[in-house]
Amino acid sequence: MRVRFVGMRSVTRSVTVSAPVSATRVVAGHAEHLVRTALRDRLDQVEITLLAISVSHLVNEHALQLELPLDTGDPTGERLRPGTETGAARWAVDRAVDAICDRLGPDC
Repeated sequence: MRVRFVGMRSVTRSVTVSAPVSATRVVAGHAEHLVRTALRDRLDQVEITLLAISVSHLVNEHALQLELPLDTGDPTGERLRPGTETGAARWAVDRAVDAICDRLGPDC
């Protein structure tokens, strides 16, 4: 993630997640956290001229491998994992939106 401020000053932040991500909301949550961190570090800046978010290592997976409901001791991380109940629900929502966009075209 990159935030550019007035005067071409910019900051970048990144995160590497420990488990695969399969839902748009999870990616957006990570991006939001990175942006908030960058802005908190630059309280003197009041205007943003660019906000850029990128993701990498994307693959097209047509199936979702479900996981056993094991207690990992990390409830936040568990919610983000694609094979959990919450992750599977998010995956299904993204697939439904993709199907709608495929049917309606690029302006959906």
